Amino acid sequence: MEAIVLAGQRNRGSLAAADPEPWEALLPIAGRPMLAYVVDALMASGVVHAVRVVGPPVDARFPGDGPCTVDTIAPRDTLWENLDLGLSAVDRGQPALVVTGDIPLLTGNTVRAFVEAAAGADAAAGGVDIVYPLIPRAVVERVYPEVHRTYFRLREGVFTGGNLFWVRPAALSGLRGQAERLLAHRKSPGKLAGDIGWGVLARYVLRRLRLADVERVAGRLLAVRGAGLVFPHAEVGVDVDKQSDLELVRRRLAVDAAVRRA
Repeated sequence: MEAIVLAGQRNRGSLAAADPEPWEALLPIAGRPMLAYVVDALMASGVVHAVRVVGPPVDARFPGDGPCTVDTIAPRDTLWENLDLGLSAVDRGQPALVVTGDIPLLTGNTVRAFVEAAAGADAAAGGVDIVYPLIPRAVVERVYPEVHRTYFRLREGVFTGGNLFWVRPAALSGLRGQAERLLAHRKSPGKLAGDIGWGVLARYVLRRLRLADVERVAGRLLAVRGAGLVFPHAEVGVDVDKQSDLELVRRRLAVDAAVRRA
C-alpha cells in the first residue's frame, strides 16, 4: 500500500510553550523528530511500499535508505487541503493508509495488524470507503495510564478514536466540502443537532447508541461508507497535542532508545 502522513501543522498551539520548533511534526523526541518515528513504523510494517509526507521538507534527520520510498509534499494551510494533496499523490484505484504525524509510539507491527484487520472489515461489510479505529478505554488506560484522552460511550463499550485510517482515495474526493460544512456548524448546537438528528442524540444521551448507528450517520453526513474497527492497540490513539502528551512520549521513547543502546 501507499501511505499518506499528514504533518503540516505549524507549532502555534500549546506545544509551542514546550519547544520552539516551527513544525509540530518535527518536535524532537529522544534526539529525533517526531515524524521520523511514524515514517519508521510505516517502513517497518512490511505492507507499505511508498510514503507521501504532506509536511515540512524531508532532510538528513529522516530515514533515507529503506524498503520503501519517502517523498515530501509542501503543505497548505488546512488539514483538508493537505488531505487532498496526499490523496492526489497516491494511486486512486487502490486502498491507502492515512496517518497523522503526531503518533510517534506507532510501530510496524501495529501498522501491519491494522491493515490486516481493516481489510477484513472491508470484506465483511461488502466494501467500504474508510475504516477508522476505535480503541477501548480499558486498553489505553492499561498501557498508558498517565495519558488523558477524550472518550465516547457506545453500547459496545467506551472508546477513543485513533489516528490511522484505511481509505479508498477515489471515494474521498468529496469529503472536504461535507466536512467543512459540519465544522461550520460546530458552534451552533441547533444546526449541528439538525445535521446529526435528534433521535441519534437521544440514543447517545441514553447510552443506547450503537456502532452501526454511528456508521450510518457518518455515511449520510459525509457521503462515504465507513466501518468502525475496534482495535486494541493503544499507540494508535495516543497523539501529541498537548505538553503532557509530549512529555509522555519523550519518556517512553527515551527508555526505548536506552534499551537499544544497552
